[in-house]
Amino acid sequence: MRKSTPKDLDGIMEIIKAIVKEMNSYGNYQWNESYPSPDDFTDDMEKGNLYVEELDGKIASFICLNCVEAPEYKELEWSIDQKALVVHRMGVNPNFRGRGLAKKLMEFADELAVAKDLNYIRVDTSSQNAKMNSLITKCGFKYIGTVQFAGVDGDFCCYDKLI
Repeated sequence: MRKSTPKDLDGIMEIIKAIVKEMNSYGNYQWNESYPSPDDFTDDMEKGNLYVEELDGKIASFICLNCVEAPEYKELEWSIDQKALVVHRMGVNPNFRGRGLAKKLMEFADELAVAKDLNYIRVDTSSQNAKMNSLITKCGFKYIGTVQFAGVDGDFCCYDKLI
């Protein structure tokens, strides 16, 4: 796992196209043609919050990790009230599925939290994203509740985990 650089952007956006197509095929419209955008990832890179894993010379997975929480998070009763590492955009190249990369991304989040002297992680995902909801719970996160984000259809399930 390494911090991403601008040369990674094309590979990340190719993954996004494949993931959007797959998500839409099972009724999950969490991501679309306009989100996440190249600008979102460029901003993540510039702030040093985007990490990638390469396999066979290609971007295999990515994750954005920082301490920025959506304002809607204030609506929920979290396990504890303290600064948390927050998981944002993450994905695995469909060509590299079945290798445990999504779990590895979540384990990296744990490691980064510890390295930043944080013992708490928060994450959300669309209620329609069955794969991500399953991954989150398998990785030891506790379901907290749902929120609705301004301008986005559907509910988002929110989880947290003490490390």
